[in-house]
Amino acid sequence: MDTGGPKLVPVNPVALVMVNDDLLEDVGRVVAAAGYRLVRAAATDCRRLWSEAGAVLVDADAAHIASAQHLPRRGGVVVVGLAGIEPAPMWRHALSLGAIDAMPLPDDEQAVVRVLTRLRVSGSVRGSAVAVIGGAGGAGATVLAAASAMAAARSGRALLIDADDLGGGVDLLVGLENSPGMRWVDLALEGGRVLADSLHAALPHDGHGLSVLAHARGGRAAAVRPEVVVATIDAGREHGDVVVIDLPHRDDELTAAVAAAVDLVVVVVPATVRGCAAGRETLGRIAIRTSAHAVAVRGPAPGGLSARQVADAVESPLLASYRPDPALTRRIECGPLRVGRRSPLAIAAQTVIARARAGVNA
Repeated sequence: MDTGGPKLVPVNPVALVMVNDDLLEDVGRVVAAAGYRLVRAAATDCRRLWSEAGAVLVDADAAHIASAQHLPRRGGVVVVGLAGIEPAPMWRHALSLGAIDAMPLPDDEQAVVRVLTRLRVSGSVRGSAVAVIGGAGGAGATVLAAASAMAAARSGRALLIDADDLGGGVDLLVGLENSPGMRWVDLALEGGRVLADSLHAALPHDGHGLSVLAHARGGRAAAVRPEVVVATIDAGREHGDVVVIDLPHRDDELTAAVAAAVDLVVVVVPATVRGCAAGRETLGRIAIRTSAHAVAVRGPAPGGLSARQVADAVESPLLASYRPDPALTRRIECGPLRVGRRSPLAIAAQTVIARARAGVNA
């Protein structure tokens, strides 16, 4: 009887290997350690094995050739390269091929073994995605997005995506602006899906579960195509991450595509009359794309508006409300965002993540 749980694939499934001779010994070792039978083929003549193999390991050259063969999309593809090479080209080939991972050998030998072993068991935990957008300019959406990603990382992995090419950079807010790793300009994806389980390792990360995909500085920032952002969201979500997207306060194709792709859109609305007016316009555009939206109301309320009144005015469910921290602006001028676990901002962020996760598991 099918219990609906994970299903074991047959013992010693085939691992299709397409690598150069310099990598063959390392690849043979990890394939054997993960319990696969190695079968080698040329990238120009691999269509049958490509579909039948339990896993596929390719180097960057083979990934480039395989992409040109228009092979059907499949899971379980891992791109490997020699340790010490420039990682960005390897990742570009991996993402264009829809690879699940890209790792150097022998440095990441154990990581490759873990990935291959996990592929032998089908089924995975799906993550969630939440977009945060300001209902008005200066509403504090970026701060709530960053705090939400930090809250999610305390109990798992979180991917914080900066979708605003004209903003100051959410990586700066969380203190990762000088950390090594790929930025949007390095991800030249030409269609298809991004299936990058260790995208975290390629991005700036804090070493505690939080990774950030942001724009480069120094004139290298550029607008990112909506389909690339959506593909990256799917990558994180398919591998169990909580993905938090900081959306710019503008009505464009990117905002529309992300709103339609995520599990929840949170609109941050200041508790003012003008904030309500602007938030109502923003919600009207979001509601065209998704019914999964809610409001986070940020104080102060100089006119005495309650959070419930603000939510009613913008016609969206009330998710959270929080008062401002007078010292927060000064603190983030002097260093990265730090959020006390019981502060109003932290509680609002935890509520955002809980609602996003609940929507996935409903």
